[in-house]
Amino acid sequence: MTLEYIFSKNYLFDPVPTQESRLYIPLLIVFSVMLVLPLLMTMSKSLDKKIKSKIFYIFLLPGILGLIYIFCRYEQLPWLGSRFALFVIVLTFIVWSIVNFIWMLKYIPEQRQQKILKEKYEKYLPEKKINKK
Repeated sequence: MTLEYIFSKNYLFDPVPTQESRLYIPLLIVFSVMLVLPLLMTMSKSLDKKIKSKIFYIFLLPGILGLIYIFCRYEQLPWLGSRFALFVIVLTFIVWSIVNFIWMLKYIPEQRQQKILKEKYEKYLPEKKINKK
């Protein structure tokens, strides 16, 4: 199997591809990890809320769509279980990741600068007094 054959119209746009049992387990593992990873990230307290929300949806949507794809592939549903559907899911994940990576390259330095300024100004503020009765 060559790359030419993989990206040919007959192979990529086959509406009902054959059932390949060796493909289900790796795809199931990948898409399950894509569902568990955002849940673990939401429990992390070290990440910023905006970054958490962006990463959450980067992995959640392709994970869900991937599990739906595996089901449709197993049931041999036309077009929903095709290789083109898998290609669209992977392409969506890659493009969405690139867009959010570029956003983070701009967002993280801004947040650091704001944190430094905030610490600089808070250094000169008086400490809060605790009322004791």
